[in-house]
Formats: sequence, structure tokens, C-alpha cells
Amino acid sequence: LLKFGNQEAHGHTALKKSQRDCNGAPTPEQTRRLAQAMMAFTTDLFSLVAQRSTSPNLILSPLSVALALSHLALGAQNQTLRRLEQVLHVDSGPCLPHLLSHLCQDLGPGAFRLAARMYLQKGFPIKEDFLEQSEQLFGAKPVSLTGRKGDDLLNINQWVKEATEGKIEDFLSELPDDTVLLLLNAIHFQSFWRSKFDPSLTQRDSFHLNEQFTVPVDMMHAHTYPLRWFLLEQPEIQVAHFPFKNNMSFVVIMPTQFEWNVSQVLANLSWDILHQPLLREKPTKVRLPRLHLNYQLDLVATLSRLGLQELFQA
Repeated sequence: LLKFGNQEAHGHTALKKSQRDCNGAPTPEQTRRLAQAMMAFTTDLFSLVAQRSTSPNLILSPLSVALALSHLALGAQNQTLRRLEQVLHVDSGPCLPHLLSHLCQDLGPGAFRLAARMYLQKGFPIKEDFLEQSEQLFGAKPVSLTGRKGDDLLNINQWVKEATEGKIEDFLSELPDDTVLLLLNAIHFQSFWRSKFDPSLTQRDSFHLNEQFTVPVDMMHAHTYPLRWFLLEQPEIQVAHFPFKNNMSFVVIMPTQFEWNVSQVLANLSWDILHQPLLREKPTKVRLPRLHLNYQLDLVATLSRLGLQELFQA
């Protein structure tokens, strides 16, 4: 959720005419550069959140955040657009929303669902081109708030519930009086392991929080799981790719020593080495905990520290 309190010149959202030249699927080179940019943005965002979070667990979707920012870029210009490009590590200018939209359409069809919606303050002026581009690229035109908090909260929470297939209810409990724009982005991912775990082998086991403390969890077991994995010496970690039945993987990063916590690993990790396509799968003994996590993050504060503070000034 992003609350936006800044307007472009004359209070209107702007749409650069050169965006009309962005139609068509991205080239392989554009896709490669965009993937590199998203990895750089992921590193910045995750490192900042990990440094400041007091929670033992983090759940974060950098792609979802990038999509929300690219929705803003659709109507941004001048300094605002340049700052968004810098934070996202891209130089695609007005074509950024189109490139990301095409990229997401190719990600795991059927398993990976994205939904986005923009809510605007009642009476906020907006250009028709922006409305059309929002519907084309993000699946919905911006919606005007009614100014009645109860009705607006009900409508927003209902949309979130539907977009997440009932996984998130009562998303917002209040709506600030000075809200000019609400930008919502929901990701729903559901898939199957390419190699399924045998449910009969799942059993209670100990998960090590550190050298001293463990917690009991339901642990999935496999004796000869086909897995691509490798070891890194600096930092000392194991990296494993668990493939789903599409072009996505669940990547596990685990320190080999208890002295290393997650924050230390992230601070010393070069993200570009995680993807090693030439590795072959090999039968591996695996224990993987079943997870059910909840996490809340103040994106406004986080993105302001990344350099977008002007976007969120009321």
C-alpha cells in the first residue's frame, strides 16, 4: 500500500507522448536489462528492510513494489520520473510500465496472478490517456474515492479480498484524511512442486534459530530429491533451487555456520551469483520446513529512505 501526497504541475497526472512508442513485446536485451535492474532494486529494498526490521521474519515482494512504482511512473514526468528511474535502476523512461507489464504476463501463466488498483481523492483531476493506459497495462482504471470513509474502506477491503482470493481480509482499518492517492498491488502465487514431497514423510522436527535455540516445526522430508544446489565460500552458505511446475523456483539460502544470521548473509551476498544455470540436478537428502508467515511493512517509510521522500510529502 502506498499513500501518495504529491501532484505534478497544475495538479494533473501527466502522460508523456513518447509512451505511444512503447507498444510491442520487449526485446531479449530489454528483458535482460530489466531483470538486472529488478535484482539491483531487490538488493536495495531487501537490505534496507532487513537492517531496520525488528521482526524475526520478513515477507517481501520487490516485484510487487516495482510494479506499484511503475504505475506511478506511467503518470510521472521531469524530476519525479527521474527519481523513480534511479530507485528502480532503469533507464527505460516512459516505457518502464509497458516492459514490466509484458514481463509479468510471461511469468508462470495460471500460477502467478497480479492485480493492481489506484484510488484517487474525490475530484482529483486526471487525464484520459492515463486512465486508458492504466486499464491496458494494469487491468483497471483508477477509482475515485467517495469521501465517505466507511464506504471507501469497505470497497477497498473488498477489492483486496477478491484480488487475493480471500487470503487477506480487512486490509485497511482506517483511511487518512489527507490521502490523495492509494496505490494497491496484490500478488497471488499458487503452484505445485515439480517433484512432490511425500506427505507421509512430514514429521515434527527441530528448526535451528541459532546455535542455542530451536523451535518445533512440521518438516517435509525427501531422501533423493532432484535438486540444483551449490556451496559458496564467501559468505559460507548453501544455495538450493526447488523448481515449481512452471518457470519459477523457490530459492533457499542457508548459512553453514550458526554464527551467521540472515542479516549478515544478506550484507555479504552478491545476488548475481545465485543463478547458475549450468548446474545439474542431483539426488539430495532434503529437510524443508512448512511455512505460514505474516508480516507488515511501512512502504512509505522504506521507499522514502531509498530516495522517494518527495513522492509522499502531503
